[in-house]
Amino acid sequence: LTFNEIMRAWRSRGISLGHVHDHVINLQAQLVGLFGAEHQCALLDADRTPPLSTTPPKWRSHTLSWEARNAERAAAIVAELRRNNVHVDSRGRHVRMGFGFQHSSSDVALLAAALKKATQALRYNSGDQCSAAVTGS
Repeated sequence: LTFNEIMRAWRSRGISLGHVHDHVINLQAQLVGLFGAEHQCALLDADRTPPLSTTPPKWRSHTLSWEARNAERAAAIVAELRRNNVHVDSRGRHVRMGFGFQHSSSDVALLAAALKKATQALRYNSGDQCSAAVTGS
């Protein structure tokens, strides 16, 4: 489908870009809440920026990005998630997850579970310790 076809279909159902954006921002907040500080810490290596930006939600991207300590760690996180059928990408040290209108709260719960599993596996494999809590706001 082209962008215009999608927009026409959404408009006919009363869906606006504002509705889509609000849905995505809510899903991102849900993920951060489900993910929990201890696992954010493991993924972020305790000393990196939190996944939710301080940018006002109105201007926020539909992609969450966690910063790992290095590009190798980011690639390992992506590989571990792919072993659990979660498709994300990395750019340098950043693990990136895109959210869209097609995603649901149950998708976010599945993503949170996969993230927890991946970060626990990586922590146990590398001996990482989580020493600081990280907030998602």
